[in-house]
Amino acid sequence: MSSGALLLKQLQSRIGKTDSRRAAAVERRAAVEPSAASVRPLHTAAVLVAAPRPTIHVVVCSGVDCAGLSGGAALLEIEELCAEAALLSGTELSGTQLKVCAGNCSLQCANAPVVNVQPPGGGPVAHHSRVDSPARCAAVVAHALGGVAVSAAASGRLIAARRWEAMRQVARSRRAGRRVAGSAEARQLASALQAEASAARGNAGLVARAERRAARLLKVVG
Repeated sequence: MSSGALLLKQLQSRIGKTDSRRAAAVERRAAVEPSAASVRPLHTAAVLVAAPRPTIHVVVCSGVDCAGLSGGAALLEIEELCAEAALLSGTELSGTQLKVCAGNCSLQCANAPVVNVQPPGGGPVAHHSRVDSPARCAAVVAHALGGVAVSAAASGRLIAARRWEAMRQVARSRRAGRRVAGSAEARQLASALQAEASAARGNAGLVARAERRAARLLKVVG
């Protein structure tokens, strides 16, 4: 027998052995696995994946000029107003979410402190200049919410100004890396928040708001 014929015969023998092994494996699986007709389909529960909510970014400039002109107080105030709006609004925020953060210098130093509102989908940015009071912070948040009004303060203007100045001092200390807990700035803020709560007596809604504000802001300094 030629070498070519011998090689062909060896290959055929190997293929035959392989086919035999495959057939035996199929028989073994058939013995232990039920047939497709006898298998009841499993119930597959639908998995609902919530679509991401569009995000409105409220960016408070943290450049030197903005930080020096109460940008830190603006950040704390806007965070508080957005948190309150999300808590109290049953419908206005149902389709969107607000994200408040500090951003790098936006080169608008002459208008410090500056807050930029970036709508979902990369639309044009709205620039808010001289956001240096609770009322101006409220205007920024109202714009971000599409005109939904938010209250600038739970008490009178003088008490709100006192709280604003306290938050300004706290923000400066934090920016400088100084410990705020137990400091004069922390005591100043606590006193301002207590005055705000006292001024709100007689109005359950304002008292609740003052308490929420105090609980949140005191965590910042703690």
